[in-house]
Amino acid sequence: MPPIVIGVIGFIVMVLLALIGVPIFVALGIVGVVGLIVTSGLNTALGIVGSLPFATLANYGLAVAPLFFLMGVFVGEGGLTKDAFDGAYKLIGRVRGGLAMATSIGSGISAASMGSSVANAALFTRMALPEMLRYGYDKSFSLGCIASAGTFAIMIPPSMAFVFYGIVTGESVGKLLVAGIVPGIMTVVVYLIGISIMVRLNPKIAPLAPIRFTRKEKLKATLGLWGIGVLFALVMGGIYTGFFTPSAGAAVGAFGALLLALGKRKMKKEAFGRIAISSIEGMSSLAVIILGGFFLARFLVLSGFVDELVGFINRVNLSPAGILVGIVILYLILGALMDEVSMTVCTLPFIYPMMMKLGYDGIWFGVVFTKLCQIGLIFPPVAMNLYVVSSAAGQGTNVMDVIRGIWPFILMEVIVLIMLILFPSISLYLPSKMYSS
Repeated sequence: MPPIVIGVIGFIVMVLLALIGVPIFVALGIVGVVGLIVTSGLNTALGIVGSLPFATLANYGLAVAPLFFLMGVFVGEGGLTKDAFDGAYKLIGRVRGGLAMATSIGSGISAASMGSSVANAALFTRMALPEMLRYGYDKSFSLGCIASAGTFAIMIPPSMAFVFYGIVTGESVGKLLVAGIVPGIMTVVVYLIGISIMVRLNPKIAPLAPIRFTRKEKLKATLGLWGIGVLFALVMGGIYTGFFTPSAGAAVGAFGALLLALGKRKMKKEAFGRIAISSIEGMSSLAVIILGGFFLARFLVLSGFVDELVGFINRVNLSPAGILVGIVILYLILGALMDEVSMTVCTLPFIYPMMMKLGYDGIWFGVVFTKLCQIGLIFPPVAMNLYVVSSAAGQGTNVMDVIRGIWPFILMEVIVLIMLILFPSISLYLPSKMYSS
């Protein structure tokens, strides 16, 4: 049987297993191990099963994941995310569409310390939605804005999506994190411009809010952002200059976030046990998913699937643009089925080598891939953030309310994606300057 047929069958079986409720790490492991037995023999498969788990998980670079997770939890416990929204709210909340803009800015600032789009979206639903509805904002517009802005945490470092991309592909995690800075900020700016256009074309969706704050209140709110600003500058500045590795930077960030949370006196003693347990549980679940992905990757490489796929593309003379269109469609579909970590370990074992053999830059493709994951999380009908926001909004809200308001923000994301594809320097300029001194 041709290797490309074996690989396609394996991928279809994996998706079917996931659709019927089999945990994704089990589906990956079954396909990977059975595929190794079929293509390489039982002895080779057993040797890989015996050695790969330790070789994969005994990786110092993997420590960056739980440490960034801890950093985000400490920031949330310390109320720093609320400070981000409060600062933006008091500065621009009074302009037309200001609450939606404040949500976008606040979510962008929060994303600089929280690597989870789901947590970011749920948190801002609880904080921003009541304020928007209280001042007469259209419900679907508000929900669409919150669901979309929640995905900023995927692109703006410290991004867990970049961390896992680096682990699976072997690309520099530090360069990937730095590469996300400009695209992340650009996405926030595009949102602000897009919201401004939307509320001018249809003022009814965002009435002028009768909000007034004194200069003292605005100054106090702005100063409240110093904690996240210092934390972001410390972590990313240290990684950018080469002062410490991404793992060391994550440790510094987690410790700094803990000090900030303790300084605000909002953390109780019982929170430490809860945080420790949730961190261990979260990292354990991610570790087994990564391990399953590596079994799949080893199967696809040894079966010759990747080489056959590249050869097939060369034979049919697909242009780079055609390949990218196919990848865009693939991730829009997968975004309706799984989260970004699952998409990473399920697809990159064959897509990444293919793109590298076709001459693409690995860091640039990491940014494009992450943006596609970001869009996938809000692309109807069953993208994850849509359901997270509708659930966090409480009774009286269903997923269709979110879907009706999501389309303009998907258009904004597509605009950013096109810019990232057409102008690779947006993603590559900062990484190219790392450690230059």
